[in-house]
Amino acid sequence: TLLGSEWSMSNRAPADLIQEILLVDDASNVTWLGEHLQSYAQEHWPMVRIIRSSKRLGLIRARLLGAEAATGKILTFMDSHVEANEGWLEPILAPIAQNPRTVVTPIIDVINDRTMAYEHVVVVIPNVGTFDWTL
Repeated sequence: TLLGSEWSMSNRAPADLIQEILLVDDASNVTWLGEHLQSYAQEHWPMVRIIRSSKRLGLIRARLLGAEAATGKILTFMDSHVEANEGWLEPILAPIAQNPRTVVTPIIDVINDRTMAYEHVVVVIPNVGTFDWTL
């Protein structure tokens, strides 16, 4: 869920590595994503800003809207249904620290939707431009 994603991202990364977290609302009509989310974010997450679109943009345009509003030097895009694990951010930032023009694409492990069990993704064929948590 969105709240679980945000809590896991902000609680499982060193605070000095996160300048801000932007939540992009793509003109959602889900009631609790309105004022309720705004007040919750203000109360619990001082580093969060909610960017709202007046119309549906789709995934890529919504991310571009977030990128335009971002103030940080490095952007990390996450979906609202992920849970970040301990130490999730450092392996993403390390290659970028070596070369600021680097684009990093991590492999995302799975939480089984029926059993809620964590399933580590094992890559048999190496993916170009990706890494997993066993590095």
